[in-house]
Amino acid sequence: DSNSAVMKAAVVVRPGAEDSIQLVKNRARPTYRDHEVLIQVKACALSNLDAKVLRGEVAPFTPAFPVVSGYEVSGVVRDRGSRVTNVEVGDDVVVMCPLDTPHGGLAEYTVQDAHNVIKKPELLSHEEAAATLLSGFQSYAAFHYACKLQANDVVLVCSGSFVSDTMHVQLAGALGAKVIVAAATTEEFNMYGDCGSHVVRIIDLNTESVHDGVMKETGGMGVDCVLDLQDYRMSASALGGSGDGGTDNGANEHDEDKTHERRRRRRRFGKGAQPDDDDNDDDEYDSDEAEDGEGGQDKHRDVDDDDHDHDETTAHSAKSRRRRWSQRRPHKSEYKTNVSDDKHNAAPTTGMRVAARARVSKSEIVSCLGVHGTWISCDPALQLDPPDSRQLFLRGASLAFLFPQCWLLAPRKQGRFMHIMKDMLEKVSAGTLSANVNDQTFSLDKIRQAFRCLHSSPSGRVVVRMH
Repeated sequence: DSNSAVMKAAVVVRPGAEDSIQLVKNRARPTYRDHEVLIQVKACALSNLDAKVLRGEVAPFTPAFPVVSGYEVSGVVRDRGSRVTNVEVGDDVVVMCPLDTPHGGLAEYTVQDAHNVIKKPELLSHEEAAATLLSGFQSYAAFHYACKLQANDVVLVCSGSFVSDTMHVQLAGALGAKVIVAAATTEEFNMYGDCGSHVVRIIDLNTESVHDGVMKETGGMGVDCVLDLQDYRMSASALGGSGDGGTDNGANEHDEDKTHERRRRRRRFGKGAQPDDDDNDDDEYDSDEAEDGEGGQDKHRDVDDDDHDHDETTAHSAKSRRRRWSQRRPHKSEYKTNVSDDKHNAAPTTGMRVAARARVSKSEIVSCLGVHGTWISCDPALQLDPPDSRQLFLRGASLAFLFPQCWLLAPRKQGRFMHIMKDMLEKVSAGTLSANVNDQTFSLDKIRQAFRCLHSSPSGRVVVRMH
């Protein structure tokens, strides 16, 4: 009987690193109910979401440890409940599993609600289908629902070190938009450089100002949409959890943000533009840069000179306010910006991801937006300082958050979710979009190596093949 057999599964026994994953060879095969489908998993793609589950950063949404992760699954229906009508036994199917599923895809079998299961196009392999799901759905949710992208719009993509495919750039191009990419490594330059003519500019984060590059490319008008895919470490406290398994070093991240801002300012205005009062410098610079754009250099110098003329009472009050705001700022990125000054002029590291990764600051993202632009963020604990909020207000801009799993957690969105999935798979099958699968796939026995590859190589989606 299929419901009483055992199976092999990769189980995360506790929050931590790759050594927290154990391969269990005699785990009980899950049972299914009337509205569920038993799927024999053929391929399961890994993403940043799996890494966050491994570290315990999404604990409020996942079952208690030990847990089986894996949320992008392609396989074959082996059995179904009595109320299931949309698939038959033997059908090739794909499914994007919700975060709260007790039966993840890193196992030989999984049980999922039939409403989340879609037939796989015949022309797609199981590996390609699994690698398409999350990145494709994320791109659709961003461009069709968050910002309603149109032809001739300009999109700025702030790439992240977990971004291992170009589905978002492909979809933007298919919609007729122009794409500007902010990248930091040689691999990213190569990956986005092969995307076609709709990628009009690739900005090197190590040597160029994103604001200047965007304004030159758009004639000073700014972009219609910023897709911010930079990596953010999700603490349990940010998601309403108890704090177990997450990290919260917001003060350190703020200090590193300020260091990056000072270095960027020295590159633009010279060493004389850095006063002794770091707190004063950063807040004044962020506010004035957003207001002045490219033409604000003289004003920045005037502000720096005037800062030393404040009386002690005013300076103390201003620093106290800024200290309170810095304590409220969340940590943002798991890759910390501590690149030394001489590395800003160096080419991106070849053959490996750099741990000290340059990134685009919040103030610079806001300064790149045009009138009625949209900033799409993946940061679950994003907080804006008053100058940044004011600049969003003056632009009539909006802020949207990208969390694809909310579609699976909200039953009212089920119809739209299914429509997006079907349309996306049809476009991939027709060749309009293409999945970027890593040259090296992994067996379930090599699950720890697969997670290490997830962290170290952006050359394609990491896929675990079961059979």
